[in-house]
Amino acid sequence: MDTGYANISGRADIGSDTAVTGLAGIAHEREPRTDPDATLIGPPVEYDRTDLSVGVQHTFNRWRVSAIAERHEYDYDSAQSFRDYDENALTGRIEAAISPRLGIFGQVTGDHRDYSDPLSTGLSSDGRTYLVGADIHLTDLMQGQIAIGQFTRDYDNGVNEEGLAADANLEWYLTRLTTLSINAHRNTEATIGATTVAPYIETRFGGRIDHELLRNVILTAGVESGKREYQDGIDRTDDYTFADVGADYLLNRRVALRARLRHAEVNSSGADAYRDFEVNSLTLGIAFRL
Repeated sequence: MDTGYANISGRADIGSDTAVTGLAGIAHEREPRTDPDATLIGPPVEYDRTDLSVGVQHTFNRWRVSAIAERHEYDYDSAQSFRDYDENALTGRIEAAISPRLGIFGQVTGDHRDYSDPLSTGLSSDGRTYLVGADIHLTDLMQGQIAIGQFTRDYDNGVNEEGLAADANLEWYLTRLTTLSINAHRNTEATIGATTVAPYIETRFGGRIDHELLRNVILTAGVESGKREYQDGIDRTDDYTFADVGADYLLNRRVALRARLRHAEVNSSGADAYRDFEVNSLTLGIAFRL
């Protein structure tokens, strides 16, 4: 089974205050066994993905406004083609610098997901996420973003969802050689698979620590825990934990040897639960930085 991808991205500065960015990418991927709706039998499902985006950002005085338009296309192979869908999204954001260490912002995202197959058209939906938050630079050693708000999603099958949305990330430079990253996220998702056709609300949080043991040896460890709460009459809740430890050995500026030990664990509960599992894997590889 072959997978691969190709991306191209760029940025053009228009004067000192305005920038335009763009990205285009294609990929042939396979669905991991840890996906909440991966098939239980047969080989992993393969699919093609296309990503396009264009954004613009403008700064004036203490204000910054930005917008980004995105399109994503998913094309699944063979018997899973009923899962094909397109997604178009538009995000607008306005930021104000209160001080050198604090900024506030408001952000609105709207998207439309279109499932074209008659078996799946009920999952076509329109979503909106409203966030307000702060960009913080508490010290020269700590920076990040915290935002809360609300999400809504309306499905063609009549299901409507709304709830608390959250998005946060923080980087803490514990020492010149060690960085701690913390993140949290809550929003609504939708999935369609071999055994489940349902939207769910996902809440997840995690952390990662990176340490430069030597100039050419980087150690890393991370953990992420979360919960998927299924909606629309589906009695199923998935609690999951993903963790990994690893190291990179830099042969030079562009080539590194990489080792990772990963652990994945999912505990599914409820009348419609159908999978509990653990996966442990060790990967060794070479990374190239061009």
